[in-house]
Amino acid sequence: MEPNDRHTQLRTDPLLLAAVAELSSTTGGRYFLASLLAGYGVRQSTFDSDPHLHAFRSGVHNAGLVLEDLLITASPDNYILMLKERTDEN
Repeated sequence: MEPNDRHTQLRTDPLLLAAVAELSSTTGGRYFLASLLAGYGVRQSTFDSDPHLHAFRSGVHNAGLVLEDLLITASPDNYILMLKERTDEN
């Protein structure tokens, strides 16, 4: 299975999208998801002069982008709320 096929499969899984929407409907769930996205370095560069570390960071970053896409697809309003909550924390 190609990576894009798997991503499409995840984006169209109604049970997965419902689970992400439910998780993002609570303050604690949004905090958890935002922490995961930050840990995956979604808003950071993956560049490193060491090609192995760069490849690793790129893979982790891609996993974060898939999670972010699932969150946006499942519940765009809760995604925006999560961003506002994280901004208010800082």
